[in-house]
Amino acid sequence: HPDKVAETVRGIESQVEKEPSKTLDTRIVEIPLYYNDPWTNETQLRFRDRHQDPNSTDLEYAARINDFASVDALIEAHHSAPWFVSMVGFVAGLPFLYQMVAQDQQIEVPKYVRPRTDTPKLTLGHGGCFGAFYSVRGAGGYQMFGIAPVPIFDPGQQLPHFKDFMCFFRPGDIVKFKPINREEY
Repeated sequence: HPDKVAETVRGIESQVEKEPSKTLDTRIVEIPLYYNDPWTNETQLRFRDRHQDPNSTDLEYAARINDFASVDALIEAHHSAPWFVSMVGFVAGLPFLYQMVAQDQQIEVPKYVRPRTDTPKLTLGHGGCFGAFYSVRGAGGYQMFGIAPVPIFDPGQQLPHFKDFMCFFRPGDIVKFKPINREEY
């Protein structure tokens, strides 16, 4: 019954208010990102029939519907603000990132009308108000903004930054994107 649900929620809220404040250990990490890269652009071209606007790229579409004057202006807004890792999952190692700006400044885009059957590993996609790194190659529906040159998932924990855990990102991390070019990639 709705009244019972409301009573239960109020009881939980009351208990939480009495708890000592909790702290969250967090890391601030800088992630290089090659925006508008050739690999995600090639992938986009193969799946334009599944997109809201088959005549534009994902970045062009995102810039237009978010009222940016250009793709460069969208990219500037994207990397200029930090992003909060709200959770890691769905696919092993995949972080969901939430832009730390006022709600009216958040970049929002719908997912593809129908999902792609391919997305390059380490693509940074955007769907709704969330960014997400595709930790492995596979299907996907987020708009593709770019690609990272560094692994975020290592199940064998062979690389030094995976010595403690196979997933790089942790809930609570704050991510700052650093735009890079092809040579830096």
